[in-house]
Amino acid sequence: EFLIKKTDTNTWITSAPLLTPVAISQVMGTGFSITTDFDGFKYDFPCQNILLFANGSGIAPIRAAIESGQLTIASAADGKNGGAGRSCRLYYGVKSPSDMPYADRFARWEEA
Repeated sequence: EFLIKKTDTNTWITSAPLLTPVAISQVMGTGFSITTDFDGFKYDFPCQNILLFANGSGIAPIRAAIESGQLTIASAADGKNGGAGRSCRLYYGVKSPSDMPYADRFARWEEA
C-alpha cells in the first residue's frame, strides 16, 4: 500500500488508472530499531510515553509504526506489555479534512 501526495509534477502516477503496473525499487535503509529504542535500556529506562508527529502524507510511516504492533501501547490496568502502561499520542495536521489520509483508521488505532 502506498500513499502518494498529489502535486502538479506527479500526475503521471496520481492520475494513473486503477491496476496500472508501476515498477518500484527495493526498500532502502534499515528502518528504526523500535524494540531496542523503546523496550531496552538505551536511555537508562524503557520508553513510557510516545509522541508521534505527522503532517499530510507524513502520516504514512507513522501508520506503519502504529499498525506494526511494535509500539506495544498498553495501560497499566490491562496487563499488556507487562503492565508498563506505555502511552502514545499522535499529533497530525492537514490543510483540510479532505486532505486527511487514513482518517477511517483513527478510531481503530485508538482501540489498539
